[in-house]
Amino acid sequence: MSGAGGIPVTIPRSADAAALVDRLDGLLLSGGEDVHPSRYGAEPGPNATQHDPGRDAFEIALIHAALDMSLPILAICRGVQILNVALGGTLVPHLGIRDGFDHSTTDEPRGTRRHGIVIEPGCLLASALGNEISQDNRARVNSFHHQAIDAPGTGLTTVARADDGTIEAVEDAGRGILGVQWHPEMHDGIDPLFTWFIQFAAEHSADRRGTP
Repeated sequence: MSGAGGIPVTIPRSADAAALVDRLDGLLLSGGEDVHPSRYGAEPGPNATQHDPGRDAFEIALIHAALDMSLPILAICRGVQILNVALGGTLVPHLGIRDGFDHSTTDEPRGTRRHGIVIEPGCLLASALGNEISQDNRARVNSFHHQAIDAPGTGLTTVARADDGTIEAVEDAGRGILGVQWHPEMHDGIDPLFTWFIQFAAEHSADRRGTP
């Protein structure tokens, strides 16, 4: 994030979400453990990993505070899952192996393993990725997750899928919200998603605060 020109701010869980978000230009939701299934009306299954209900609650509060203040949001892996749940969506508790592909288990390093995704033309994600997308609207991304979005939450549109149909990205372009299932921070160099997010947040902040 800093390489793209942003200044990362770590948010303590004890902070007042609304008061702190008001001082930010954008909200980045990072990866981590599974969202507790009770948040989307499910029960813990045999493939569940660790849960952190306190983090779930705090991040949902951050999301709603950011939405109330119309802040742009970039959500990564767990981040897109908690974003979806905060907006009333549901998750696939465990993907397993689909069409011969396992989204989570690999002998390769997290940052080097890739699989293809198909991106909706003209969407915010396509604009952010730019030249990373082929002429047939495809890109290659890393994969290290055993859960994914099932039903998108209110306002979110599916804009990318893996070849097995797994939802890989959602967005609300009108509100500057973009969520991806992969880890752009593990790609080589400065990922264009971070460049887009910093530029978008800076422009939005200038408009919101009335500064040139």
